[in-house]
Amino acid sequence: VCLPPPPLPRARLHFSLVLVRLTFFSVRSPQVVARSTTTTTLPPPPLPPPFTFVWRQLLMFRRKKKAPSTADSLAKLRASVTMLEKREEFLVKKMEVEVGKAKVALGKGNKKLALSHLKRKKTYESQVEKCGNARMTIESQMMALENASVSVEAMDSIQAGNASLKAIQKKMSVETVEETMDEVRDRVEDQDE
Repeated sequence: VCLPPPPLPRARLHFSLVLVRLTFFSVRSPQVVARSTTTTTLPPPPLPPPFTFVWRQLLMFRRKKKAPSTADSLAKLRASVTMLEKREEFLVKKMEVEVGKAKVALGKGNKKLALSHLKRKKTYESQVEKCGNARMTIESQMMALENASVSVEAMDSIQAGNASLKAIQKKMSVETVEETMDEVRDRVEDQDE
């Protein structure tokens, strides 16, 4: 087993770098600055690779997620569409309530309250628009998934038909057709005699 080398003590290295910085930038006599800047520090140790041999071995036995079936994906997408439709209906009702509150507030002469209700209605409108866009995206994804499923089924049937044609053609080669036609001619000639 190949293990990475133990790391060098970073605390000592960090402390020496800080000491050099402090002594270099502090106000001292030129002799002290010259002496402190001549100290050498070790370069930082190389970091181990992100995926060592052990990690690769552990990740090798990780289970891969299975792709969901087409029916499961379509069911989830349909559930999302119905949830978004319900959310849109809820937001539309909230918009109607806010418009009603704004009318009542305006009737009482409270313009600030009416404006706040109309602003809330505007935020609900933007949320309805976002829900509608998300629903359209999901519906287009559903259509693409259904089209892909139909294409796969059509390709499977074409491949099955092609395989059966190959099997028939193997049984019916040129030589067997010629032999059969020769036999038919012989029988016809025998019958003519």
